[in-house]
Formats: sequence, structure tokens, C-alpha cells
Amino acid sequence: MSVKELERNKKYKITVAIGYNGNKRINYYETFYGGKKEAILRENEIKSQLKNNSFVNKSKITMKELLEEWLKYSKDIWSPKTYIANAHWCEIINKSIGHIRLQDINVKILEDFYKELRENTTYSDKTIQHFYTIITTSLKKAIIWGYIVNNPNSFIEKPKVRKKEIQCYSPEEVEKLLECIKNECLKYQAMIYLAIDSGARRGEIVGLTWNDVDLKNKL
Repeated sequence: MSVKELERNKKYKITVAIGYNGNKRINYYETFYGGKKEAILRENEIKSQLKNNSFVNKSKITMKELLEEWLKYSKDIWSPKTYIANAHWCEIINKSIGHIRLQDINVKILEDFYKELRENTTYSDKTIQHFYTIITTSLKKAIIWGYIVNNPNSFIEKPKVRKKEIQCYSPEEVEKLLECIKNECLKYQAMIYLAIDSGARRGEIVGLTWNDVDLKNKL
């Protein structure tokens, strides 16, 4: 076991023998940021973990393993719906970069991942922003857990939602639509007329109840 000072009272290199391959000793190396006393405490902590078989080699943890641990940690914090959604997004992240060790994740790898998402027409700009948030949050937790020192995603600007030209019916198309629904059920006619007159979204219209309607004041 050894603690080597790299920068006085700021940075240390911890070397620990974690096993042998024949006569060759296998060392684990960890860069510790802090004072010398804290570095020695960390060295002793590793030694204790090796004795009780609870030691985790941080240098080998992959992005997939981090996301799995992060999901497990967050399960009791999120609603079931949020957990299911984030678990789904994590599966997609893992297909691309899940196999990469956290120590090897860098800005270029993440930028290429976002580029891959943008080129896939399945994902909207808002969805790509959600991937960005998941990666940022999980890597921040990895720093707290001591797996990495820096968050490479913090050096990448959050993907922007590109403005799209709104497509709507022309007056001629509206006239044709109203002609086509003349013989349809009255409730569907009412919904379509309301959509055209108000510009409300489908979800807003179907969510209306009679309490939202004031027939006396025509509101």
C-alpha cells in the first residue's frame, strides 16, 4: 500500500495491490484529491474493503453499470411513471455508450452520441435534451460516489430545440374539412369547430368538462 504526493496537500496517487497473476502483482491506482490525512484514510478504506470483499474497482465501472446504480438509487425518489421512462432512455444510451468505462467517457464520445440522436429522426429535440439531462445527472452522481473526478458532459452545451415552421390548414382546406364533417356525430363536429376557432390542442379539448363551459355568458 502506498500514497504518493503529486501536488502538496491537494493531489495524491494511491497504489493498492488487489491480487496476483502468477507471481505478478496486480495493482489498483486511484488519484485522490484532498489532504494527505484524507488520502491515507482512503487507502485504509480500500484495504478494509479488500478484506471483506466489498471493494469495487472504480477504474472498470462502465456507463451501463453507473446508469443501473443511478436508477436503483433514484427509484424511491421518482414516481413509477418517471422511473419507467428514464429506464427506457437509459437502455437507449447503453446501446451506444453503455460498454465504455466511465474513466474513458469524454466530450468527443458524448458529442458523437448526441449527433447520432439528431440524425435519427425518431427523436425530437426535446427528447435529445432529456438524454442530455440524464447523462449530466448520472455523471454528477458518479463524482459524488467517487467514480470520476470531472463531468465531461458539463463542457457540452445543452442541445437546443430548433424552431419549426407551424403547419396549419389554409382557409380553403378548413372550408373543405367543415364540409366533410357535416354528417358526422355532433360531438366530433363540436370538437373540430372548437379546435379551429380556438387553436387549442387536442389534449386541451378532450380534457374539457361542462364546468369549463359558461353557456349564460357564452364563454
